[in-house]
Amino acid sequence: MATAKLDPPKQENAAKASNTKGGIPAPTTPMKLTELEGIGEAIAARIVKEFGSEEAFFQAAKNLEVDRLAAVDGISEKKAVEIVLKVNGLATTDFLRTPRAEALYEDILDRIREFANTSYARNRVSLLVPLQDKAAIEANLKFALKARDKVEKLPRARLAQLLSRVAKPRVPRPKYDSSVAVLVDTEADYERLVKIGLDKHCRILTPEDGGFNDGFEVIIYAYSTGTLDLTGVENVVSIPFTADKGALVPEATLQYFQENRPLWETAVEVAGILGTKSILPQVLETLDRLQTREVDFAPVEKLVREVADEMNRAIKEKTSTVQLTGDDVVAMMSGQTPKKIQQIQVEVLRTGRERIMRETGDDFSVFEDGFPVKVNDEMLEERKRTYLGRRKRTLFREKVDAARKLHTLRDQAEQEIQRLLEFDYEFALGSFAIEYKLNPPKFGKGFKLKGTLHLNLLRQGGSPIEYELGKPHNVVLLTGANSGGKTTLLETVSQVALLAHLGLPVNAEEATVELVEALYFFTQKRSLDAGAFESFLRGFIPIVTSKTRKLVLADELEAMTELEAASKIVGTFIEMLKESGSCGICVTHMAEEVSKYTSVRIDGIEARGLDEEFNLIVDRTPRMNYRARSTPELILQRLQKRATGEEAKVYEAILKKFENNLQKG
Repeated sequence: MATAKLDPPKQENAAKASNTKGGIPAPTTPMKLTELEGIGEAIAARIVKEFGSEEAFFQAAKNLEVDRLAAVDGISEKKAVEIVLKVNGLATTDFLRTPRAEALYEDILDRIREFANTSYARNRVSLLVPLQDKAAIEANLKFALKARDKVEKLPRARLAQLLSRVAKPRVPRPKYDSSVAVLVDTEADYERLVKIGLDKHCRILTPEDGGFNDGFEVIIYAYSTGTLDLTGVENVVSIPFTADKGALVPEATLQYFQENRPLWETAVEVAGILGTKSILPQVLETLDRLQTREVDFAPVEKLVREVADEMNRAIKEKTSTVQLTGDDVVAMMSGQTPKKIQQIQVEVLRTGRERIMRETGDDFSVFEDGFPVKVNDEMLEERKRTYLGRRKRTLFREKVDAARKLHTLRDQAEQEIQRLLEFDYEFALGSFAIEYKLNPPKFGKGFKLKGTLHLNLLRQGGSPIEYELGKPHNVVLLTGANSGGKTTLLETVSQVALLAHLGLPVNAEEATVELVEALYFFTQKRSLDAGAFESFLRGFIPIVTSKTRKLVLADELEAMTELEAASKIVGTFIEMLKESGSCGICVTHMAEEVSKYTSVRIDGIEARGLDEEFNLIVDRTPRMNYRARSTPELILQRLQKRATGEEAKVYEAILKKFENNLQKG
């Protein structure tokens, strides 16, 4: 990934910007889309289509909306991050001068992303860049420490679960409702409604269509001239044509809120944990009220047929005990119903109708005369149309009211979700600082580290170390045992420097960090051929000739060529680095040879001996002004202890050579 940092010419203005978001300064110079690197006319057109205008795009970029930009065809997340950085007055510079320095920077961002639960927060982490301006760095640090203190008091495990469900509200595709139609007076009205996309929600009718009351449960008469006479039509709701879309098709608004309901519910729970105000309970209450008001005729029809069966059972039971007279029998033989039976039927029918009225709020007189009681299906269907028309007309008005209310809450609801996304970024920074036990650095000359530990070891457990680097010993040689932690120390110093320049707390109990303009980290594990050696020198010499303040960390540069030449080259580089006022640590196994060509402090990570199992005992805190014993001597001791006979004698002879060298030294 190309490493992004403050564009040096703009740092001063950026540092003074008051409207920062998590340390990202506001843009200082207006620009056009096509002036941004990598954006041609075609991509610029797609961006304008997505955002509506160039002004809207730049505002979204100022709001750090990487996700939205990355959704544009032809723009990757990486590219979106670079564009947003550029718009916000940040640019790609060469603060990280080597691949290893870049890798360590990316490793830090990856560690922070582990605590981010949303793509928004992960992209915001990608906007963290090494800065050199102290004011901008301190603004970042203040934000990060506030996030740490805030998150430390919260149930992080539960919040992580909830935040993983948070995303920008989804805008659903319109649902077409074939049971609803909008009726207009003129073809011109029809064209206007089609233009705003209302035909995606329901059918739009004109008087010329005819039969507009057939098959529709609700008809919205959007009148402009008002010339249509719809008297007596139960399912018509009249609304002025000038009404907003939500009044004509409230489902267009309701669908958005209904389909995002799980998001609103999650946000309400998060707000409860954070103790923040939320308007989303109002959204949920409005949706709940509508849900209880939905119209369904199936329960009504089930009730009507159930009552008919009950009435038949009641009539049969009551008439079975009636004492009939001779006149009653004669009447029945002539096809007439005796009065006693009629009275029973009338009473039973009255009781049944009362139950239906009580449970539905409507009178369903859909029973045929005679016994057994039967439901007249044609009458039931007619009553169904009347019932649904009236109920759906009432429900439609309630939906219009709900849609209007929800429409007024939409901006606030979306802002609330946006604040949750931004909180997830805080949550990631705070959790990172807590998990890795990070502390704020001080800024001054040189590097002074106390209780520092590599990020890999902070969570696994390890022994913190102390180290110091600064004038007159701003460049030092580091010696010591193989596998003793020299490379780990270089990486630890790099991590402290990078975190400090990102404006984040660092992996040390106490740390003084010098702000530099460039970070170099060299790893050289193999010999170079002539061509590669020349390329290495061409790349290395500008480091010591430039006037920029820098931190240079070099791991075993002697591997670049033969010993004598390497000693002279490293010695010369150290002298020039010292003169430039930069800081540097050079790990080497040839401290004696290099010290012939420069006066330099030599520090050592000592392998103090072997334990009972002949494993190395290493004190990983470097001893300053101390040449550490070499690991080969200890390895020889281990082999000599385990060997027998002639082999033991050989190891012993070699060890005597080491002892002689130490005595001479």
